This record gives sequence, structure tokens and C-alpha cells, in this order.
Amino acid sequence: DALKEDGNNIRALKAMGRVRETQGQSLLALDNYMRVLQLDGSQADVANRVATLQQQFSQAGGGQQTPNSPRYGSTSPWQTR
Repeated sequence: DALKEDGNNIRALKAMGRVRETQGQSLLALDNYMRVLQLDGSQADVANRVATLQQQFSQAGGGQQTPNSPRYGSTSPWQTR
């Protein structure tokens, strides 16, 4: 609900990232974490999660969509069409 009111709420974005990560939605979690870092690059804990998830994706092979993929984030809640 906090994200509906303010899509830039860092605490809510971090919490949503953790929830998505525990639910196995790693790409969506990474999306949340990347948004946090865009808003506040000093979030060391989030930077560590991003690095860990990116490493997991790179070890999983090239078939995974990553943040550098052209279509990644196309359904991000803060992007407008």
C-alpha cells in the first residue's frame, strides 16, 4: 500500500524486494532493489543483494533475463508508457 501512495518509498521498495525474493521472484526483487539504488545509492545492504542476485543469474546461464536485457523492467510500476 505504501508503494501505491509513493512509488519512491525506499523502505517499502526494500520490503517488497525481500518479499519477492523469499517467494522466488528474484527478477522482481532485483527490480525493486535497483529502484532503491536509483533513489539512494548509499544503501549498502541493497547493493549487496543486487550483487548476489546478479551473480546467481550469471551462474544460471544466459537464458535468464537480467537487468541489462532489453525488455527487463517493462512492467515496472514506476515506468510510464
